[in-house]
Amino acid sequence: MAPGKVTVFGGTGFLGQHVVRRLLERDFSVRVAVRHPERIAALFPALQLDAIQADVNDDRSVAAALAGVEGVVNAVSLYAETGSETFHSVHVEAATRVARLAREAGVGRFIHVSGIGADAGSASPYIRSRGKGEKAVREAFSAATLSRPLCANTGHSSTAWRTGQIDAKRTLTDCGEARALVVVEGSSAVLDCAEKARFVDRFRPSGRGARR
Repeated sequence: MAPGKVTVFGGTGFLGQHVVRRLLERDFSVRVAVRHPERIAALFPALQLDAIQADVNDDRSVAAALAGVEGVVNAVSLYAETGSETFHSVHVEAATRVARLAREAGVGRFIHVSGIGADAGSASPYIRSRGKGEKAVREAFSAATLSRPLCANTGHSSTAWRTGQIDAKRTLTDCGEARALVVVEGSSAVLDCAEKARFVDRFRPSGRGARR
């Protein structure tokens, strides 16, 4: 296992990109696991990244992305259902797969990025899937850290935001075990998620820093 190496699933997403950059700033080695690794160079120019093709619906590719790493951040999310990609398939089934395979691979630190207000009993399909996903992830990887960020895309508000599934007034509440990320649409007011949620510190075993 490579000390200080972290796999980020969903690392090309809006939130995932910030996680990747913050980890690199702290001298971690980062592997970005995404469906389209060819996009990495354009998103992270001049940065040293280990890019790997991975589909969170496929055990084999997920296992390959997890091989030899110390920590994992699952930042994969879905805001609009399309065909076979449903809230349940992404936030519950795929999230469980990543957590289970991470445990089987001997990963030491696992962070699951959920959503603010996650509630398995909610009438909202999005919020309900987030709540069920948290429960399933904890069952698959009992030591997992859950984070519930609120994130509004810079270009346009997410479907969940626009349809009222997420209450904008709850920006810094209901944050789970880690503090929330707040991204203000159309502005530079970004509270870096790896810093605010203390993601990075959770990858540091007591008495040892990251690989330099």
